Amino acid sequence: MKRTLFVFFFLITLSLSRALFVTSYASMEIDAEGYVTNVVDGDTLDVSNFGRIRLADIDAPESYENGYDEAKNYLRDLVDNKLVYIDKDPEQVSYGRFVCVIYMQWNSTHLLNVNKAILTEGVAEIWDYPNEFNPSTWTLYVHYPETDSDGGNGDNGSGDDGGNGGEVPSDTTAPIIGNVEVNPSSGSAGTVFIISANVNDPSGVKTVIGYIQNPDGMNIATLTLTEDDNNGIYTGLWYGTGASIGTYWIDIVATDNYDNSIEGNNLVSCAVSKSTTMILCSVSSSSLTIGIPITISGSITPALGGKIVTLTYMKPDGFTFTRTVTTNNGEYSDTYTPDMLGSWRVSASWVGDATHEGASSSSKAFTVSKLSSTISCSVSSSSLMIGNSVTVSGSLIPTLSGKDVILTYTKPDRSTFTKTVTTSSDGSYSDTYTPDTDGLWGVKASWTGDTTYSYASSSSMSFTVSKLSSSLSCSIPSSDLTVGDSVTISGSILTVSGVIPPPQTGVPIILSYKSDGVWSTLTTVTSTDNGSYSHTWTTQSVASYKLKASWKGDNFFTGATSNELSVTVSKISTSISCSVSSTTVTRGESINVSGTIDPLLSDIIIIFTYTKPDGSLFTRSVTTASDGSFSDSYFPDSDGSWSVTVSWDGNSMYNDTVSSKVEFTVNTSIIGGPGWADDMIVIGGFSIFIVISLFMTFKRSLVL
Repeated sequence: MKRTLFVFFFLITLSLSRALFVTSYASMEIDAEGYVTNVVDGDTLDVSNFGRIRLADIDAPESYENGYDEAKNYLRDLVDNKLVYIDKDPEQVSYGRFVCVIYMQWNSTHLLNVNKAILTEGVAEIWDYPNEFNPSTWTLYVHYPETDSDGGNGDNGSGDDGGNGGEVPSDTTAPIIGNVEVNPSSGSAGTVFIISANVNDPSGVKTVIGYIQNPDGMNIATLTLTEDDNNGIYTGLWYGTGASIGTYWIDIVATDNYDNSIEGNNLVSCAVSKSTTMILCSVSSSSLTIGIPITISGSITPALGGKIVTLTYMKPDGFTFTRTVTTNNGEYSDTYTPDMLGSWRVSASWVGDATHEGASSSSKAFTVSKLSSTISCSVSSSSLMIGNSVTVSGSLIPTLSGKDVILTYTKPDRSTFTKTVTTSSDGSYSDTYTPDTDGLWGVKASWTGDTTYSYASSSSMSFTVSKLSSSLSCSIPSSDLTVGDSVTISGSILTVSGVIPPPQTGVPIILSYKSDGVWSTLTTVTSTDNGSYSHTWTTQSVASYKLKASWKGDNFFTGATSNELSVTVSKISTSISCSVSSTTVTRGESINVSGTIDPLLSDIIIIFTYTKPDGSLFTRSVTTASDGSFSDSYFPDSDGSWSVTVSWDGNSMYNDTVSSKVEFTVNTSIIGGPGWADDMIVIGGFSIFIVISLFMTFKRSLVL
């Protein structure tokens, strides 16, 4: 039943505008008829005893496009299982489908152009493909009486009623009312409600009247709904001014041009509720001092006079109380003098009335403070020597006597301590203090305030405390030393008034040295009663040294650094002796070379350098004994004049040294003496060589 009504509604909707009832005089012919057995999509369907039809010159969305379901459902609801009349283009076939315009019976005298109906509904687009049809000449209705004598082919626009351009004859069917809406669906008194309805009738709609019923069921307003843009939608405005709270129902009565009427009762409703309101709250000052009044003001929107506004105050201790005021043209104000120091809050609210909702404001904060006060601070001197005193003074404003003033001293190491003084009758104060540390000091004054006056603090004042100056001397008996030498480094600490007097004893003196560009601590010594110091230094290695003395100072005197001393530490000189056991030896005999190194150094390597008669050199080495002596025994292997020297390369403490050259002679050996056997072997070999040479010469002469 609902589906039938839906199809009927869409059919009626197609006849909203009288312009649509007028058709052109384009020709129409009916080539076939049949029942729709299947709707494929929005522009394709199957007809019994005919085949598949592609509706001419329209383009509905494909299955993958938006609007596909809407177009297909519309065509199915319109023609499914209905008898249709087919106007076929005999020349055009699209993918095995006949290209056609189809019609269906509308009433006893007119057919409905289904192609045009689809375009009118807006579910497809016009697309003028090459064929015999011209969509620009289509009309929604075509004159086609069921009693035509031509067997159902129509009169092709030649009837007495003006052909296809005639109007649909009068009917007795009342208009159809649908889609009745009210927007907004709820509001307050004074809200403008828009009432709309879709009203359709083939013969045209004459009037659409809306009746507004209040919550008691009484008609309180009558509206005439008018159509805009010939789209079948009729609208009217109801101004809910003065409407009471509740639900309002709307009745719609529609009449067509043949005075057929239909009344829709309680088709739609709207709710009227209380109007919302807003209340604002502000304070005349966010900060004030005790004893000063504050004004709380604001307004109710919309402006409502004579309304009670409740102001809720919350004190700093959390206690709340209320005060009420009455609006004047929507505005209100309240003046109040706070009685407590601290942070307050206040908010405004009203309960509403018969037609207006109540409202609450956000809370506003204000601070009630003590009366202000100031305190000054100054120092008697911005620079002083250690041991002297400084006077800190100032005054409290307003003049307050007997008040404790806290003086906060900041020492050079950023540590602090306080002293408390009391103001005199004129509000002034002073404090005398002797600083115990040099450096930059600071001091400021403050007081905590009382029940009436607030805390106050001065700016910080600075002063510099300086130490007494000092100097430091440093000396050494000699600046040229050798490794192992001991030397006394000495000096004294002096101040601007001379040697440091007792009890400045036991002052640490740092002795420093450098040999490679970096200062290192040699030792730390302590000054004697007269400020002098000394230290015996034993040199350890060869280098050029810088020496200096320094001290860091103390609480009263600045530190000091002496002048730099230059010291050269050299290696210890050495000497070496050399002698031979004999100045003449026979080849084959040994010679003994010996000596001593001075100073007597044990376990060091002594190098013997021998020079042979042919000038060639070779070396031999031995290690010194515990008494620094050494010796080497050697068999010379050639005759002639020999020489020998001994040397030592030195080490980190001692210089190298070379002895003087000592000569000796090696003579030829006799038979039986040492080396005789070797000489005989050489002589025998030479003799055999002579004999063989002579034999070979003799033999060669015989052959010749």
